[in-house]
Amino acid sequence: MLGIEIVSDRQKRTPFSLLLQAGPTLDRIDYQNGLVGRCMRDVLGFSPPLIIGEKKVDEIADRTETSLKQLKKVLLKSSGSCAFAPPPHHAAVGQN
Repeated sequence: MLGIEIVSDRQKRTPFSLLLQAGPTLDRIDYQNGLVGRCMRDVLGFSPPLIIGEKKVDEIADRTETSLKQLKKVLLKSSGSCAFAPPPHHAAVGQN
């Protein structure tokens, strides 16, 4: 299982305002990008198959990165400011 916590400030781990609905918004964006996750407030959980190839892991990471970039645009429109930055490409994917 993999969880991605989205926060407005990565250093301070400051959560987004509940009014922004960042987690549910990311969940909808992910679904539009072909990903199925589980939204737990501002944490999006993934449970890929136990047998998964590197190519599929890369595809999930690419789609997740796309979704995070789209979320950033939505949050910027909603709040006017956003310190949110997606993690570096494939940062935690494939690490044991």
